[in-house]
Amino acid sequence: MTVARAMIWTGQSESGPSQEMIFPEQNSLRAESAIRELMSMITEYAWYWTPEWQAWEKEADEDWEVGRYEVFESMDDFIASLGTD
Repeated sequence: MTVARAMIWTGQSESGPSQEMIFPEQNSLRAESAIRELMSMITEYAWYWTPEWQAWEKEADEDWEVGRYEVFESMDDFIASLGTD
């Protein structure tokens, strides 16, 4: 069977910077469609992999681990708490 290969860059992550996708050649139109959709998603969510956003993610994880968060009984309680610091 002949296969079509596509290397898709998904940004820097712990698992590595790219993913290889292998499609049977007879499904090349489906493969092309899947690649286009994946590329659209990668572009749409590129902000997530910026150093600035990753720093915020790390900070949020650290806050969660040490219990620096609040739990609210309702959305109204949450909204009432905004701007009270």
